[in-house]
Amino acid sequence: MHTYKKVLCCFVFSLSFFLFLTTGYLRAEEPGLYLDLEMIPRAVRLQIKTGELSHDDLIFKAGLYAEGHLHEPDKLTVQPDPLTVSYRENDQEFTAGFFRPAWGTAEFNSIMLSGTPPALPGLAYQTSFLDYFAYERFGVRFPEGRGDFFGHRLVVEPRPGIQVGLKETVIYSARFTGYWLNFVPGWPFYLMKYIPAPSTRTHNMNIGLDFRVSLIEDMVFYGDFHVTEWPFVPESGQPRVFGLQLGYVRDHFLGEDLTLVAEYKQLRNYLYSARSPEQYYEHAGYSLGSTLGPDAQQLKVRLEYPLQENLTVGGALHWIRKGEGRIGDYWDEPGEDGVDSVAEARENMFMTGVIEHRLAPRAEVSYQLSPELNFSLALEAAFTQNHEHRAGERGTHTWGHLKLGYEF
Repeated sequence: MHTYKKVLCCFVFSLSFFLFLTTGYLRAEEPGLYLDLEMIPRAVRLQIKTGELSHDDLIFKAGLYAEGHLHEPDKLTVQPDPLTVSYRENDQEFTAGFFRPAWGTAEFNSIMLSGTPPALPGLAYQTSFLDYFAYERFGVRFPEGRGDFFGHRLVVEPRPGIQVGLKETVIYSARFTGYWLNFVPGWPFYLMKYIPAPSTRTHNMNIGLDFRVSLIEDMVFYGDFHVTEWPFVPESGQPRVFGLQLGYVRDHFLGEDLTLVAEYKQLRNYLYSARSPEQYYEHAGYSLGSTLGPDAQQLKVRLEYPLQENLTVGGALHWIRKGEGRIGDYWDEPGEDGVDSVAEARENMFMTGVIEHRLAPRAEVSYQLSPELNFSLALEAAFTQNHEHRAGERGTHTWGHLKLGYEF
């Protein structure tokens, strides 16, 4: 019954918002209605959202998200996603509401903050200054009293075509003296460790660096580096836990209108874990970072070609290796149970247990049906060896992604 109440509330909200739009109070900066349907193994995800709507300096975004599981009909999620109001003035923007924190653009979906999980309630702020710097900061709250999630990123552009981003995220499962500093622009979360507060077990801190280089026309190099453990003293014996992403984009490949994308990811075991479940780097069953999860590596190559002015086709090949490491796996404190768990963790840093191998070809098409209506479809079939980490077993799974956009 609780699920039906949520569906009814979201329907009433959507109808009320539609009536609000038709009064003419808002004008559309990006007029349109967009549908995003993703069919993944054993689940379906649907999102319907509007473009940007504005009134004076206020920007509104609204949408509805639903997720259902094929073998668990009672496990239905329905919620606003997004539902935000922003105040924009010059180079500054303040946002409040339900949104998905995310970094990265186009092919560059950050392994540190991908925006895959459903929206969370929170606040965000972004600005640019001195022509060379951009800064953003957000804070959101997890449901059911789990805690809060903060992040910030400083982007430096020393010269046209080169961007470097420095970033941090942190999950707190308890509040403490000085907690208000998390809302101060520019304040590093790392310094919270030196404020008298509860034990460091109450937080999960992450640091990262990303770059984007485009010094040659039609060519882009990009990368992302995500670290949760990196001991400065090698003698400490603590494992180095990190994720790495490197990519290359080339337009007009081979002198044609062909676009080439090549990307490599390596995600070490324990990357999205912590000692306490409240601090796992995930929400609603999805990693806050890469959808691959920890203990994985991927190489993908993608080609895209415009057959006609309104028709684009593409194809991709993904090669994936996945170890048995999962979100939630973590080593014990040194000395517990008389086992050298740190040494054991170092041995299980990457490609643990029975390795699952996947080869996944993908076909893509994008078509402008009319000046107002566009549509895109992607279909993928993954062929697996050691399926679900069972030695010698083969398996397959399929994936589909449909997008529709109607611009008024």
